[in-house]
Amino acid sequence: PPAYQQGARQDTAVYWIDRPGAAQSYITVGQSAPAWDAELQASRSLGNSPLGGQFTARLNMNLREDKGYTYGARSSVSGLQQGGSFRARASVKTATTAKALVEFLYEIKGIVGERPIQADEFAAGQGRYLQGYPSYFEGIQGVLSQFASADAKQRPEGWLAGYRKRISAVTMEQAQGQLNDMIDPAKLAIVVVGDYAAVG
Repeated sequence: PPAYQQGARQDTAVYWIDRPGAAQSYITVGQSAPAWDAELQASRSLGNSPLGGQFTARLNMNLREDKGYTYGARSSVSGLQQGGSFRARASVKTATTAKALVEFLYEIKGIVGERPIQADEFAAGQGRYLQGYPSYFEGIQGVLSQFASADAKQRPEGWLAGYRKRISAVTMEQAQGQLNDMIDPAKLAIVVVGDYAAVG
């Protein structure tokens, strides 16, 4: 695949896949991001955590807990050798599709704008990453999966053993900086799969 190019998209674009009669709309909001970087991946993950990387993140608390538009809203950051992506997503009730999109953009714009990551959000995300890591090694299948993944993705020597050190070393300022570098709210790609006529 072509290498990631900063600022390749010039504006926000909406792509609609029509599914007449669909009871729900599947929404994805995102954009391309830099390739995987051993030194920056922890900061990128912790930057995404308050936005949509955990149950108590902003997207889920807004769209699920506050508005009731969805059973769950998440965001993620992926990094591959040639490029990566930022992606926020949820399945929402057809009648709330437009309203849900407004809230997606509100939260994405806010966390890289006037409502940056807060200390309690960052601490919660960092703690969850540290406390949850041992669960990935429960049983031989989990152990094999972790080592196979590290090998297949050509992670540096000692990658798994150095996990806690990498996560603990990230500061809130570093996490916010990486999030700001990855997300440009003016150049998002929005994909909706749903009933176009019903949404309006």
